[in-house]
Amino acid sequence: MRLSNTVRVTEHDCGALILDLGQGKFFSVDPVGKLIVRWLQEDIEAGTLLKLLTNTFPEKSEEDLSRDLNGFLQMLTFKCLLATTESGQAVPA
Repeated sequence: MRLSNTVRVTEHDCGALILDLGQGKFFSVDPVGKLIVRWLQEDIEAGTLLKLLTNTFPEKSEEDLSRDLNGFLQMLTFKCLLATTESGQAVPA
């Protein structure tokens, strides 16, 4: 799973700005979203994202992190910010 080729990211203290050159739109994410986006830029496998979040936020339950991660990835998909195949499926790492 990775970001679309048309996406550019700028990180800042409070999160990150995501610019989609293809759509001409930008989106803002919080510090946790910034981490996930950074990992997506590094072509981290989807299954590894949850492990990274669990290690980064040990005070949170894996169930909560999984739900939040899935919601965030769904949001990226809905906004067409993830790379997809011709059939519209997300491109695996």
